[in-house]
Amino acid sequence: MPCSIFYTFENVYSDNWSIAYSTFWEDRYAYQNYFYYVYGSGDQYNSSMDYYDYYRAGEESEEICNPEWTPWIANDLSVNVGNITIPHGYMISLSVPEYYHVWGESTSPEVNGSSTSTEGGSINYLQYDQLFFTKDSGGISANSVSNYGGWDDLTLEIDLRLYYFWEDTDVTITILYSFTPVVPVE
Repeated sequence: MPCSIFYTFENVYSDNWSIAYSTFWEDRYAYQNYFYYVYGSGDQYNSSMDYYDYYRAGEESEEICNPEWTPWIANDLSVNVGNITIPHGYMISLSVPEYYHVWGESTSPEVNGSSTSTEGGSINYLQYDQLFFTKDSGGISANSVSNYGGWDDLTLEIDLRLYYFWEDTDVTITILYSFTPVVPVE
């Protein structure tokens, strides 16, 4: 069945079924009444589709006929942005004094003659987005690391988790770190 049947009253008002400028998914029960009037209720001796079949088809085809559009490509995206090697005899401390995530305007694909757009935006702090520093020991620190290392050559993996990732996302990160010599005690 074509998706267009679920958009019958998207651009018009109907006195008969009290459907005003809405799709099936915006006013399911009014469409159910409309389907009942147009297709009637079936019986066990009739193989044609009745109102309830159309109603159920609308419920089950929402992902295909009325897909949810979001202006971002992915959410909770984790990307490795690098590693820092900490030599034996040194410990590292680091912080992120500058973080800037900017994206531009996005416009949804046109569906049944209408599209939506969202303005661009930016964030300049690590709250929704986060930097995770994974230590060789398996421990994870978010957005900073204090006094890690000294006993061996170690690696600190840096992963950026973007809460939302847009097609034109641009991220600037400044990581300030320092090595402090230490004497491992055995």
